[in-house]
Amino acid sequence: MFEQTDRIALAPLNVSWNDVGSWLAMYNISQPDKDGNVLQGDVIALDSVNTMVRTENRLVSVVGLTDIIVIDTPDALLVAKMDETQNVKAVVEQLKASRRTETEVHAALSPAMVPFHKQDELEGLVETNRFHLGTAEIEVGRTVLLDRGPRSQLVIVVKGSAHASGPGWSKTAVEGGRVYADETGKVRILNSGDTKAELLFVTLENADASADCGPIVING
Repeated sequence: MFEQTDRIALAPLNVSWNDVGSWLAMYNISQPDKDGNVLQGDVIALDSVNTMVRTENRLVSVVGLTDIIVIDTPDALLVAKMDETQNVKAVVEQLKASRRTETEVHAALSPAMVPFHKQDELEGLVETNRFHLGTAEIEVGRTVLLDRGPRSQLVIVVKGSAHASGPGWSKTAVEGGRVYADETGKVRILNSGDTKAELLFVTLENADASADCGPIVING
């Protein structure tokens, strides 16, 4: 045991300590601006004081806020009073009770799309104003989001396997399988295999996507 070793040395250290158990704690250890705001990411704040806004992948604008926490991630948006952030755990418990995937995986940012006109990376494939292809490699356990849209936007699993879930449905696709966009909401695509997954993103304008590989609806 560490406590029983005779090969140990100690030295004094004068530092402060914060357990950082809430977003309020994160605000307290951050450097605010002249209005007491902590702004992280692409943020516009007007007439706001003592507020923390953090965004990872899009512009967030706030107006007239006081003592508010706003946290925007690819998974979800959190807005809370500064002195209520400890209660976020109650939201997490509700998500778990609802079996939401946000409690299990963290959505990655938009996949790195590789236009197929880059012949040095992908040979023999083209992009036109009616047809676009892109690829992404997804690490094990990571997810990407397919934005809400028509079935002419789809993902083909080139290597590995992926579990897709949309509003009221889910399916697992292996090599050659397809996942279509959903007009009613975003689709989460999780690398559910044990190796890196390679995905091909396809957008066809005015295409009539066949229904034989569509989402599997799960009741309940």
